[in-house]
Parts: sequence; C-alpha cells; structure tokens
Amino acid sequence: MSGNNKDDIISRLQNNVSELLAKYREAVAERDEAESLLTSLRDEHKLLKKQLEEMKARYDMLITSQGFVMTEGDVKNARLRVNKLVREIDKCISLLNE
Repeated sequence: MSGNNKDDIISRLQNNVSELLAKYREAVAERDEAESLLTSLRDEHKLLKKQLEEMKARYDMLITSQGFVMTEGDVKNARLRVNKLVREIDKCISLLNE
C-alpha cells in the first residue's frame, strides 16, 4: 500500500471515531434528559396520587354529611356509612389497646 492510501484509511477511521463519539455524547444527553423527565413524572404521579386520596376522603365526608340532610331513603345509606366509620374507629382503638 502506498503512504497516501494509508493516510486515507487513517483519516476515515478518525472521522468514524469522531462520529461515534458525537453520537455517544448525544445518546448520553438524551438518556440524562429522559431520566430527568422520568423523575419529574414520578414526582407528579406521587403528588396526583396524594391529591386523589385527599379528594376521596373529602368526598366520603361530603357524602356522609349530606346523608343527614337527604331524604328518608338516603338515611339508610348514611347510617351504613356512619356504622362503617364507627367500626373502623373501634378497630383503631382495639389496635391501640394491644
């Protein structure tokens, strides 16, 4: 092989290595961005889950409180809810006493 041909091969190899390094750096940057987005979405998910639980609790309280004001047919449902709450409180008390 001639010296010129070797120089061409070395030059192409250097270009290929440079391109691979650039692609690697780009892939690392994309991965870091994806990890950041994932962390952000996980935090948002936790927040939304907490809000959902709070809303469920508020909804249950609202339904229970409206049960006292509703028609006679709904009084039965309100009593069932209140009885359920009392049973849950009793369970908590018994657990505390153990």
